[in-house]
Amino acid sequence: MRYIKISSRHFQCGFTLVELMIVIAVIGIIAAIAIPSFARYRTRAYVIEAMNDLKVVEKAFITVALEHGKFPDDSHVILPPGYGFEYLISPQHFQGTTPLGGNYNWEGPDSYPYAGIAILGAT
Repeated sequence: MRYIKISSRHFQCGFTLVELMIVIAVIGIIAAIAIPSFARYRTRAYVIEAMNDLKVVEKAFITVALEHGKFPDDSHVILPPGYGFEYLISPQHFQGTTPLGGNYNWEGPDSYPYAGIAILGAT
């Protein structure tokens, strides 16, 4: 900060260009560190949300399999009808976009030796 002396008083004129450049450089360094960290935390939160959704869907399909003696047939992006899933999972949530993009997909054991839940078209 520069001071100008007029008679016996000191008057403050403002910041020098060097001081302003130092402040802008410090703000730039802080932003360069913070923005990538924020992006990583955001991505991690989406992955954790999708994992939790998959756990809920898994438990619903296991419950239905225990009640009916078998897993429902393939239905892909919609919930298999006639099994009472609407009491276990929100159909709108299952058919909507996942936190990672794409949709949930049920691969039933129609002609496969397995059954599973997948996310199709995740970004």
